[in-house]
Amino acid sequence: MDRPDNLMYITSLVWFSEIPDWDAVSEAIASRMVEPHPVFRRVPVREGRRWYWEDDPDFDLSHHLIRGRLPAPGGRAEAEAYVSEQMSIQLPDDRPLWRAEFLEGYHGHGHEAGREAGREGALVLFRVQHAMVDGVRLT
Repeated sequence: MDRPDNLMYITSLVWFSEIPDWDAVSEAIASRMVEPHPVFRRVPVREGRRWYWEDDPDFDLSHHLIRGRLPAPGGRAEAEAYVSEQMSIQLPDDRPLWRAEFLEGYHGHGHEAGREAGREGALVLFRVQHAMVDGVRLT
């Protein structure tokens, strides 16, 4: 069912009223997701009609953790447009099929007043191919 015009990805979004520490977010993803669940370090391999997971010998966590900034003014409309655009982009198939984007400059969901006070929030956009997750790993 997974094909370029029907990506079987699960997308989730978390928003913060303040920018969390990048290193703490990276460490949480590494220690709570990647280390306990080896599939996040594996690539799908097809042999005939069968698929299986194989360790990615070149796995690099930094390929999956992206740090960026929302387009100004960083409101809910800009966030929704960005997420919508990302949902149609296929993840690279030469590495494990997931990505977490840490996006600063968010001022939506009632936090518009923070912009006037010089504060900003952030988003974490997480995308993963459906075959990689089940209830436990997705949680």
